[in-house]
Amino acid sequence: MRWPIIAGDTDLWYHLNSGRYIITNRHLPVDSFFSFIQPPRQWVDYYWLFQVLVYAVYSFFDYYGLVFLRAITYLAAAFLVLCLLLKRQDEDKYIYFLIIFTLCLLFLIPRYTLVRPHTFTYLFILLFIYIFEFQPKRLLYLLPLFSILWFNLHGIEYPVVFLIILSYLAEFFITHIKNREHIKREEYPFIISAVLSLGMIYLTPHGAKLMGVPFVSTAYASVYINEFRQTGLDELLVFEFIKLIPSFDTIFNILFVAICISAVKSIWSKNIRISHLLMLIGGLFLLTKLGRFRYEFLLLSLPVMRNCAFGSSAWLNGKAKIFIMAILLFMSFTYFKNSFGNPPRYPFSNKNLPEGIVTFLNHIKVGGNILNHPNNGGYLQWMLHPKYKIFMDMEVPFFFKDEDFYTADNAFTNEWTLKKVLEKYNPTFISVQIGNKVFKDIIKKFPQYVIIFFDDAEILYINNALHPVLAKEYELKDIDPFGIYGRDVDSVIGKNDINQLKKTISKLLEIYPSSSILNQIMAMIHNKEKDYEKTVTYTNMIIKNYPDVATGYRLKAISINGLNRYSEAISYYKTALKKSDAAAKSGIYREMGLTYMKLKDYKKAYDSLKRGIDIFAYNTGYKDLYDLGSAAFMLGKIDEAVMIYRIAYEKVPLDDIEWREKLENQLKLLGVEMGDV
Repeated sequence: MRWPIIAGDTDLWYHLNSGRYIITNRHLPVDSFFSFIQPPRQWVDYYWLFQVLVYAVYSFFDYYGLVFLRAITYLAAAFLVLCLLLKRQDEDKYIYFLIIFTLCLLFLIPRYTLVRPHTFTYLFILLFIYIFEFQPKRLLYLLPLFSILWFNLHGIEYPVVFLIILSYLAEFFITHIKNREHIKREEYPFIISAVLSLGMIYLTPHGAKLMGVPFVSTAYASVYINEFRQTGLDELLVFEFIKLIPSFDTIFNILFVAICISAVKSIWSKNIRISHLLMLIGGLFLLTKLGRFRYEFLLLSLPVMRNCAFGSSAWLNGKAKIFIMAILLFMSFTYFKNSFGNPPRYPFSNKNLPEGIVTFLNHIKVGGNILNHPNNGGYLQWMLHPKYKIFMDMEVPFFFKDEDFYTADNAFTNEWTLKKVLEKYNPTFISVQIGNKVFKDIIKKFPQYVIIFFDDAEILYINNALHPVLAKEYELKDIDPFGIYGRDVDSVIGKNDINQLKKTISKLLEIYPSSSILNQIMAMIHNKEKDYEKTVTYTNMIIKNYPDVATGYRLKAISINGLNRYSEAISYYKTALKKSDAAAKSGIYREMGLTYMKLKDYKKAYDSLKRGIDIFAYNTGYKDLYDLGSAAFMLGKIDEAVMIYRIAYEKVPLDDIEWREKLENQLKLLGVEMGDV
């Protein structure tokens, strides 16, 4: 519940936009209403009910409602997995099934971090299997209703519905024929509910049109959409543990091995049920098609694992069982901590989304067409439609064509593709990913487009020929957004007139105050000017919007350090360390060590500087070495201080007289004459 809505992809937002369209217009979309592609692309909205649901939830409860919806679907799925594995089982098999249950929970987590219709499919797979396995009468009568919901929430998965129902029906009739039994009155609810559920496929707004959707080829889409890739045999051979925690692929592979052993054992002993075998075969077929079908395969195979536990755990004594339980708890806790221990802004994180771009476009309110890369298309259409239209989103290949994606993708890397798109559509705006430096050179061939805004994710161009007044008012001439991405912000400041840069950045922040990169630049400028009070204002904004990123805490530590509040600065450095990657840690340790020096805590200063400075690295500066040597000296590590000072002295340029003399004096103080160096 404490994990926010994040942009693992932008599918959620095109679902929200379509849900808004359906409720507003009171009919389903039949074409690409949010896109300026001509002719409009026709399609079958096979998840229309999911779109209405998420939009309704969002309308009433904002992102908090979507977080809750995600949580209850995951908990419901987890509960059904537990019921399927443990109901009517011998107690001596509980340990085995708790291991399987734990692995299933961990495996499902990544899919449930996103709000997508697949989460309902997994829930319904479990529900249908539970109903057919245990046949509770009340739920059995509701089976046709559940089918209607499933077909309308995620209609493309209807083959899975059919697979489950037909597997149990086949088992029922084969068993009766084999045993020459007549159908009993009490068996009618099962047959009627199952057959009616199959017929519910026609109770969608699409009727028979839905039937062909799952069979659209994804061969080319698998090249550029990761979850459409086929699962390779080499991936099934990965078993990787980091600090006793299995990787995501390893979790699946352990379960895959358990399924295979269970299936072989059941077939060998001739006690595998027909329904279980058919679902296993169907799941294996799906697994060979798309990587994302690993989830369907696992859930469809649960009955095989349930009916063929590896063996009794009765031989385990109480301490052994407690030990296994402790391992499971430790593994689960550590997995959750590693995955969710550093949450982004709650309840919605704008990280990797062009939030600033849409804020700016909604600020100027001129409307028009936006040439965009499909990756962020879902978010752009949700935030900008109907005032603006985009090129496309990632609803391929079931909505847009592979050729559409090719055009959209290559328009940002190929001059001739871009030229054709501009000639055909003459878009008002172009929004390009900020890391795409290739586009910077390509767009120079089309001088009518000028940069008017950027955020942490994208850069926005406007067509000067269509909106000359806006272009003149907002054109960015004093800063190169492409030059900022992936570079030290301090080096960006050094290449610009600081006063003009401050004026430009302030203007952008007035429109979009949440930008991480813009607030970083302003914080660095004020640190340079030693105006630390103002720096804190910008660092607080970074921390507020990006609490999971080290940058804000580190910059705030620097500014508080400048205000001589050293102990407080240390606490922010420590927070930054927890949230930083290995590459950034060395710089933080170095700065923290210097702060400890000011506090005269030489032990911690030495420890921090030693962790932050590699004395043997070619790019370690002599000033950093001097600081480490001084910490060693103050701690009484004289021999080490001498060694480090000597190494530092070797790195000082001959024309840097001040530093050469400084190091010579330090060495003399330690009784080392330069002739001995």
